[in-house]
Amino acid sequence: MATLQITDQFALSYNIELADDSPLAKAGIFHLACLDHALKDEFTKPLDQRSLREFSFGVQASTPSVSLGSATLNAGGGACGKVRIIRSSETNLFPGDNFAPKIPISSDQCWIGLSLELSVNAGAQAGADGFGISFEESNMLGLTTYKLIEAQAGRFPTLLDGLRTTLDGIYLASTPGALRGLPPGTVCANELSGAVTFTGYYQIPVSVNPLASADLPFNYTIAVQPQATVELSGSIALCGDLILRAYKVDASTLKLGIYKKKGSTLTAGFTAGGGMEVEHGTSDLAAALLSVAFPRVNVEASGITGGNAEALNAALKGCIDRSLAISMNISCSAAVTNEAAVVYRIALDSGDAAQTSAALRSALGGDWTLLSQLPNAQRFRNIVTDSKEYQHSLALNLFGILNAASIDGYLQSSTILCDEFGHISVINQSDSGRIRVAAVPYAADPNKLRAALAQDFLVTATYAVVGSEVSPAFTAKQTYLFYDVKASRQEMRDQVLLGEALGLIGASDKSFWDTLLAASSTFPHAYVSAAAQYGNRDLLSLFLGSGGQPRSPIELEQAGRTAMIALLDPDDPYAQERLAVLRDDAAWNAMDSTGNVGAFRTIPALRQLPANALADVAADWTAVRWWADTMLRVAPQLASLLAFVRTVSADGFSTNPEFLKRTRQFQNILGALVKKTHAAFVGGWGMALVSSLAGPDAVRSMSISWGSSRKHYGSGSGSDAGAAGQSAPPLVLTASQPVSGAIMEEGPAVS
Repeated sequence: MATLQITDQFALSYNIELADDSPLAKAGIFHLACLDHALKDEFTKPLDQRSLREFSFGVQASTPSVSLGSATLNAGGGACGKVRIIRSSETNLFPGDNFAPKIPISSDQCWIGLSLELSVNAGAQAGADGFGISFEESNMLGLTTYKLIEAQAGRFPTLLDGLRTTLDGIYLASTPGALRGLPPGTVCANELSGAVTFTGYYQIPVSVNPLASADLPFNYTIAVQPQATVELSGSIALCGDLILRAYKVDASTLKLGIYKKKGSTLTAGFTAGGGMEVEHGTSDLAAALLSVAFPRVNVEASGITGGNAEALNAALKGCIDRSLAISMNISCSAAVTNEAAVVYRIALDSGDAAQTSAALRSALGGDWTLLSQLPNAQRFRNIVTDSKEYQHSLALNLFGILNAASIDGYLQSSTILCDEFGHISVINQSDSGRIRVAAVPYAADPNKLRAALAQDFLVTATYAVVGSEVSPAFTAKQTYLFYDVKASRQEMRDQVLLGEALGLIGASDKSFWDTLLAASSTFPHAYVSAAAQYGNRDLLSLFLGSGGQPRSPIELEQAGRTAMIALLDPDDPYAQERLAVLRDDAAWNAMDSTGNVGAFRTIPALRQLPANALADVAADWTAVRWWADTMLRVAPQLASLLAFVRTVSADGFSTNPEFLKRTRQFQNILGALVKKTHAAFVGGWGMALVSSLAGPDAVRSMSISWGSSRKHYGSGSGSDAGAAGQSAPPLVLTASQPVSGAIMEEGPAVS
């Protein structure tokens, strides 16, 4: 028998005899020193008659290290651990996660969890097996065993006896055989920074956004699908602070899951596989992604070859990685509890035993692909492969495609840039400075990109109005995206106000949000996406009012002011001065008359404003005046051009000299518009403003995710599931064997 000594800092010393073949004995651990509690009085009390919930300890070992498969565990050099007692008052062993094992605790039960924090080194394979999470080099490993302790004849054992049972029962579920032999009343958990991997064919949703530039010619012959999927083969690795849990539900049923550690952030990595060559004839990511918009595209013919192709593919891979990471964090984003990312239930007594063992061995090495394909494994959750989980699609922005005469010519004159949110932009090389990061190949600046998208949306909208005479199906799309790892209450309130301004969040949902915002100060991994698709009639209404005439200056300014008012929180003390001025016609007219923000202090209504508030008011006025002045320049010219277009046959546009003359004049106006687009239009104000003036048939949608919850609002639905404006197609994994359907018997994590 091996002896383990337990001491505290107050002269306590107990010796516990352990079996020679126990993991602690094999590891040479002989001393646990309590660091933060006096244990003498606690040790002799029954488990239900003591207040102590947990205590920490240091570890001493006679052997500096022990081998476990391809890894080496080190119990010396400051190793430590913790003991936790979980009683029936906590209801479940793992509360707070709908996908965690449901292990209720009855009044005659409690659990003791013993955790050891050890350093671990990967073996010569540059990766270690046996933990369910792959890693390289050195890392910190948390090994926890939870043991069920039951009362006998109505009496619980003492803490000392319960601790002896737990210490002697520490279990390492590091092999398929160990998982099969996991004793009843035992849960094993491994906590490690690393990755879990899935390999297969993926259909990743792509949102295609065709845009016009201010250049000639008008071209209405190239059409693209607004939403599609790109099929890629390869591996997706989910990386971060992860926890493996193994639990035998009964003698023949194993529940195995990977959990994201509370408050942490995941990353993702995609590695293209050879199967993409079989499916697409190329392993080129650029070809695969561009083929979504342009079937049978020839990337090499556009000049992307050699080192340029390698650099571009690296940039595209990074773009896919970041898009996947955002989606995974949206799906698994709890901040106050460990949250399931991947959970399977395996029937150990069915299926092929060798196949099952191979799948378990692979999963313990960090590759969960075989387990996801195992016929006798049921999927509770897998945020990598579950179709319902994918919330963030890749965006493919095609700047200037609506001006192109041919696809080949368009690609040959363009470059491809990627940003941190998964946006892939194809833009003319001479115009790429609008969004490019200086001196970084194939990188787009997200702020510059947002501005360019706002600018070119307005250009596209004007083209769509003119193009309605040629192609009635012509539309323009406006989008909005917000993502923050830890959004504040005010930031989330601003997103809700946008939903209200778009007519998507109604009175009943406003009450829900008011209650939630009052109760929560931060929102982990807050993600908001909104989109509005405008048809011809909607866009005509944007530019032209009743009778097809340009809107008046008063009407345009009032629309801008109203949209700003809708997006300002009336309970925000910093918004009070802005709201007061936006609602004050006399003050606004005085600013219009003055026309010089430097002289606004002379206006009586503004004279007492603090400097910061006056600067905010001046910025509001500047943005609204930019909007009104722009529309006053564009709308009359657009109305005139539209009237002329109706007199020209569709096949005469390219040769009609008067049409070409008028369009060149209009091009100059649009060029000025692009150069002077106000920064305020780039955010939610631009979308709220356009939405308020566009026709009622525009298709609007909005999705808001935070923590483990999400809300979706369709066009005019004001509810979780709108019929219109559906999100992009989901991520799908096609495996070589059928994947068992996901089962939600424990309830989905959706509010």
